[in-house]
Amino acid sequence: MIKELNKKYLNDIIKLHKRAMIPLWRKLKKTYSSQRVGRYVSDTLRKGKVFGYFLDGKLIGCAGIAIDKKLGAGEIRHVSVEPKFQKRGIGRKLMNFLEKYAKRKVKKISLDVLIKSPAVKFYEKLGWKKHAYVMRKYLR
Repeated sequence: MIKELNKKYLNDIIKLHKRAMIPLWRKLKKTYSSQRVGRYVSDTLRKGKVFGYFLDGKLIGCAGIAIDKKLGAGEIRHVSVEPKFQKRGIGRKLMNFLEKYAKRKVKKISLDVLIKSPAVKFYEKLGWKKHAYVMRKYLR
């Protein structure tokens, strides 16, 4: 079952994201910060919606969308599924749900994904196309 989440789920979302993403981030030699994820999720809750996938009353997947009404655009954020429930269609259900929601609100949607992430193939199977490279340089 998919339902809208609010701020009371913030810690659950952070814990889920951490369990789902830390193994990948370590493999890619990226630094993971629960505080940064918390700020990012809070920002999404302010700018849009976060939805959770529940199984037997337990949050096992989530995904959010931030909406920019001026640009008529949405940004998909923090798509996460519990590792033991991955590859069972939960991510696909969350993405389809978000896309249907977004169609009523914006004209286009985007998302960021790490280049070497296995999620790239997942998004491509859902019809997403590579559009641009975002390059960063961290100064601290």
